[in-house]
This record gives sequence, C-alpha cells and structure tokens, in this order.
Amino acid sequence: MTQVVIENPIINSPFDEPTRHFRFTDEGITNEEVDGRRTSSYFVPIAKPKKKGKQLQFDTEWTQDRIEENKLVNDIRRRVGAWREGGYVGVTPTTARLIAYWTDPTREKKLFFCQNEALQTAIYIAEVSKKYGDAWIDNALRDANDTSNPGLPRTAFKMATGTGKTVVMATRDDFHRLHGVERNLVGEHFARLIGDGLAVERERILRMIAHAMEEAIGIGCDSRRGESDQRA
Repeated sequence: MTQVVIENPIINSPFDEPTRHFRFTDEGITNEEVDGRRTSSYFVPIAKPKKKGKQLQFDTEWTQDRIEENKLVNDIRRRVGAWREGGYVGVTPTTARLIAYWTDPTREKKLFFCQNEALQTAIYIAEVSKKYGDAWIDNALRDANDTSNPGLPRTAFKMATGTGKTVVMATRDDFHRLHGVERNLVGEHFARLIGDGLAVERERILRMIAHAMEEAIGIGCDSRRGESDQRA
C-alpha cells in the first residue's frame, strides 16, 4: 500500500457537519479532497494464513476494496439530517429547549457537531421517528437486538476517541432527568450509579438540575419535591 503524507488532515470544523473528506482508493487513503461528508462505513479485515503455534492475525490495510457501507447508520443519518434542517419538529417543549441550548452558537463551551448529532439521533428515535413514518428504525434496531442480543435490547452510539463521549452520556442523563422532573417521575429514593459504583445522592443531583434548568432553558424546579414549573 502506498504511503501518503497528508500535511493538513483537519479540513472541517468540529462544530459543523463535515463538508469534505479524503478519498480512498484501492491503494489506500489519498491526499485528494472530495466534496461532501464521508458515508459511514467500515473496513473488512482479512485473516492471514495461520502459522502453527501463533495467534490468528488480520491484514488491516485500509483500501477501497475492503470498505463496507453501514447502510442502516447512513439511512438514519439522512432522516435525522432532514429533521434537523426542518427545525426539530415533533418534540416536547422540554426537548425543544434542550436542543436550543445544546446548539446555541453563542454558548461559551459549544458542543461538537458529532455530539449534537448523537443526541439528536437518540431524540429522533425516541420521540419523533414513529410520528413521521420512520417506525422502520425502531423495527430494525429491535431485529438486530433479537438476532445478536435477545432479551436485553440496547442501542449504542459509536464515537471516535476524543469526540466527547462522556459529555454525550452526561447530557443524555440530563435529558432523562429533566423529563422525569417535568412529569414528577423522580422518586424519593433516586440515586445515580456511576461506573465505579459510586452513588450520587438524589438531593445534590436534583439541585444541579434545578440550577441548570433555571439558568439554561428557563424551567424552574423545586429539588426537594421534584416538581417543575414554567417561568417567563
């Protein structure tokens, strides 16, 4: 495979949807820029002949002939993109305010496009898709779970290293908690479990939510009761 040196690999802003990418050929990646966003795809590894007493190894050259499209991902991405361009219709008032806050171009610490897109995809699947003829998304995810993970359905968002996965997880937590507070679904014994098993007490979390809602999207809540109200 020909070795290519790309002098400036950063050709898109992290805060906007990508508009260019580098072309792959049968020789590997090139320094030729192509207009448009790269479609979601993956490289198919090819197993090398196994030698006696050694582990199986894979040839992982990144060439055009080994690229397979992630069709489901690309189909969902197109639907979410059209929904984004249409102004995020079909969501609850709380979700609309959250999206406006996350995508606010004047905020001090803006989210990356990939972070916003992950959040928007989750919201589209949860709140919007079935309203606008896209129930096939939920059906496809359910079928995939039944095939590979029966009895324990899960949906995952694959993000590259350095793209801010932890922020996305925390923001999704906020999304669920704000909706829970809005509908008075947060119980008296609420606690959040973090990866290492540390329990974060209900009172502190709800106080943080109350402050964030008050400052960010104009919803005030009483952290002692888990109740919410609308404030002008």
